[in-house]
Amino acid sequence: MTVRAALLAALALLGAGCARLGDEAERAGASEAAVRPNVLLLIVDDLRPEVGIYGADIETPHIDALAEAGVRFDQHRVNVPVCGPSRATLLAGVRGTEGRFLRFDARADAQAPLAEPLPAFFRRHGYAAYSLGKVLHDPADHAAAWSAPPWQPDVPHLSKNYVVPRNRAMQAREGVTGPATEAAAVPDDAYVDGMIAARAEAVLDTLGQDGRPFLLAVGFLRPHLPFAVPQRYWNETPEGDLPADRAWPRDAPRDGRYVTGELLKYAGLPEATPFDEGIVRRLRRGYRASVRYVDAQVGRVLAALEASGQADDTVVVLWGDHGFLLGEHGLWAKHVTLDLALRSPLIVRGPGVARGAASGLVETVDVYPTLAALAGLPAPDHAQGQSVLPLLRDPSAPGKPAVFSRFRAMETVTTPTHALTLFADAPGGPFADSMLFDHRTDPAESRNVMAEQPDAAARLSRMLRAHLAERE
Repeated sequence: MTVRAALLAALALLGAGCARLGDEAERAGASEAAVRPNVLLLIVDDLRPEVGIYGADIETPHIDALAEAGVRFDQHRVNVPVCGPSRATLLAGVRGTEGRFLRFDARADAQAPLAEPLPAFFRRHGYAAYSLGKVLHDPADHAAAWSAPPWQPDVPHLSKNYVVPRNRAMQAREGVTGPATEAAAVPDDAYVDGMIAARAEAVLDTLGQDGRPFLLAVGFLRPHLPFAVPQRYWNETPEGDLPADRAWPRDAPRDGRYVTGELLKYAGLPEATPFDEGIVRRLRRGYRASVRYVDAQVGRVLAALEASGQADDTVVVLWGDHGFLLGEHGLWAKHVTLDLALRSPLIVRGPGVARGAASGLVETVDVYPTLAALAGLPAPDHAQGQSVLPLLRDPSAPGKPAVFSRFRAMETVTTPTHALTLFADAPGGPFADSMLFDHRTDPAESRNVMAEQPDAAARLSRMLRAHLAERE
């Protein structure tokens, strides 16, 4: 451990007994400003816990190694299961509401203008802050908050980056989307995530030379659709399996079933689900091949951080912007408040961070104040989450009693034992239906137990309604 890392760990431990970072910063004092840690924020699009360290049957050695050196949060939930709103929540530190962070193209600067974005907060405290790849959904969102304009690869159709000529030609035609999978015999950098990793390697080689700590956000696009990867990742991924349960949850309201058009617009797929088994297997294999590809790019960035000599002085966070369904419940993608869409990886490694798995509940809105805590900075007044520093010091510590998610007219509360969703006919309207899952006996959410567990339903309903009454 470097001298700087030891000082950072001491600073973090000084505040370990505080529930809020404002207290920690007061205790630490201004003299620690010169030893603030760097922050490397790795954002992965559409990544559910389909990672080896989370128990999935897939080889992800680089993400696994990161988790083994820090804290893996097993019960992290996003606040909105859509990419733009989820990223806006992370970077702004505020929750979505009936009128904020609703669509995939949500912008934090327009919809939460009073919330100081994370890069501006860190810059105000002496950091250099840079954005590479897909961080906020729209790179113009809070562009001035970074030390330089957000960088993305200069390629057409960034998220649908095909390299096979016929697929590129198809994508270029107006109103047409290419296939859902592609595996080309090309090097990693032929696709955008390889380009992003290469840029991060170059940037890490220069950061910190001016004496300032840095916040570097690196956003990867896979395993977002299309599942387009270098062929070797496809070849190294076993033939796709079938979901254990493709049925809609028994006794759950049909209002909760949302068949997304996100997948159906890709060429070569039927116009409606359910798909035949061959298509299901191909899509699931494509998703996992994409996870393997992005794991390799994460490994490149972590190796570059190590080569820079600053790894011991850097907090590394890996966050998936939401979960993903791969045919479970008869659904694909996200856009629903079932747990497979809400649960995503969250991993933190850094000075003063313990090693282990945290089973306590945390949510995406907690990341902003947690990063402030790890940097020894006072949490901004606008932040609606809370620091999870106690779990980073002791992963066996309890998490939150409940976390909250929403999408469109669905509002969800998740506790350590249950998940309840209330449905309205329109956002902000009266609730017309509900579903309750008991995660102790049914973690796959195969059966609505509203009628069987009225006491639990009433308790969670009160929690959710109280949260909605307080939510700004």
